[in-house]
Amino acid sequence: MNQNTSKHKDYPRHAHRDAKEPCHEHDHHAQMASDFRYRFGIAFDTYSALALVVACVAIMLHAAFGAVLMCERTIMVALNAQLLKKQAKWHWS
Repeated sequence: MNQNTSKHKDYPRHAHRDAKEPCHEHDHHAQMASDFRYRFGIAFDTYSALALVVACVAIMLHAAFGAVLMCERTIMVALNAQLLKKQAKWHWS
């Protein structure tokens, strides 16, 4: 059996490629993809993807900045405690 034919020899599998009509099989896949995107609220055009990347970067920067501030606060509290200990020693000696 020829690869380009289906079980019925009279109907070649990809006959629509030679025809002037658009490929309905590909239209069907495009329609399915479109339905999937809009069913789940996902419409990834260029600007949506860019906005998503910008949002992710902003969240990561916000988290990193928050971590730096927390570390700074911890260090300052520790230094302040050491300073208070030294002042107490100086005061009572």
